[in-house]
Amino acid sequence: MRLPTLLMSAMLALCLPLAGAAAARPGGEGEGMIDLRRLDRIAGELGVDDATLARIKDLAYDAQKRAIGLEAQLQVARMELRRALEDADPDRGKVLGLVDEVGRLDTTLRRERMAAMLDIRALLTPEQVQKLKARRADRRAGRRERREHRRPGASTRQGEPPEPPDGPEDAPPRPPPEVR
Repeated sequence: MRLPTLLMSAMLALCLPLAGAAAARPGGEGEGMIDLRRLDRIAGELGVDDATLARIKDLAYDAQKRAIGLEAQLQVARMELRRALEDADPDRGKVLGLVDEVGRLDTTLRRERMAAMLDIRALLTPEQVQKLKARRADRRAGRRERREHRRPGASTRQGEPPEPPDGPEDAPPRPPPEVR
């Protein structure tokens, strides 16, 4: 096998799982679909009337149905790409075509989700949009805080227990680490 082909195959094989993870959770800034299970509660918090809520639900359900089909096509394209890369001598044209297909499907899925969110947002009043933005900011701040406090003072040395949440000065003395 030629070195450039081998190198390209190795790079794609290493990068594909990362691309899949990124596509599974697009953006991180609310680009995913609306959680239909919580829609009624959120609409109540925002003061959305019943007629508007019904239109929002219709848009959300339709968008999710389209997304399901696109996600399935995307999974199949990724699977075909992985399989093409497993060949002893991958067909460069086929691999690059599959990369293009994965990219096209991923972009289409993201555009569909964004279009649905913009359509739904257009149904809200400016006050409701502001409440929604504040709610999202509060949730992001809460997630960030939980992430920062998940393992306070975690030790970086293998085999050593983490620091207590209050800090090392308030902690009882530790026994010396075991030597293996």
